[in-house]
Amino acid sequence: MSIKQFLSDIFIFNELDDKELDYVENIITILRFPAKSYILVEEDDTDSVFIIKEGTVEITLTNEAGRELILAFLEEGEVFGELAAFDGHPRSANVRAQDDCVVLCISKVDFIDLIRKHSKIAIALLQELSTRIRHLDQQIMSLSLFDSKHRIANSIYQIAERIGVIKDGTVTVKRFPTQKEIGNMTGNSRETVTRIIKSFKDQGFLYTKGRKLVIPDFELFKRLTQDNSG
Repeated sequence: MSIKQFLSDIFIFNELDDKELDYVENIITILRFPAKSYILVEEDDTDSVFIIKEGTVEITLTNEAGRELILAFLEEGEVFGELAAFDGHPRSANVRAQDDCVVLCISKVDFIDLIRKHSKIAIALLQELSTRIRHLDQQIMSLSLFDSKHRIANSIYQIAERIGVIKDGTVTVKRFPTQKEIGNMTGNSRETVTRIIKSFKDQGFLYTKGRKLVIPDFELFKRLTQDNSG
């Protein structure tokens, strides 16, 4: 797939015409990052915007003890780094490549210029940021108020809702996070995650095959995230 064709499928650029897409293609830089390498680090002063062309990245924060808490996973076609372009502040989180990644980079100057010329880009970004804030609010509530079972179920649900493919009420996530990563998202040990996911499997709420996760009845699983009875 050409870069221009790829850009035409991205949610912030899919309403641009051919000439406008040509312009965007000419201002991007293609960057490659090996698996487990950092693309952005908290407190960096860089301000470019990135679009994932290939691979998956994880967004993390580091606590005072040096432990990383995973906030989200982003995949092909998703945008990150836009906050620093808007407010000029240092990076607010780490971004690490989960696997070998190819990302498209747009400088702050060019990105702001695009937004000024095309209000639809700004609207699409606001919609995406609103969705992310809602997910973070749910994650904070889950971490603050609920037990391990509920936090893990809620984390699985959010991941499946964001990157899963739904068909006839069944959701499939082709590359589900590891149990250690789920632990980092929910404040649990890997052993606790293993035990609770096994209980979900035993009850028929989900099953896995390698890194693939399948939730046969997504609505039923959603009710599980709302049940904190233990």
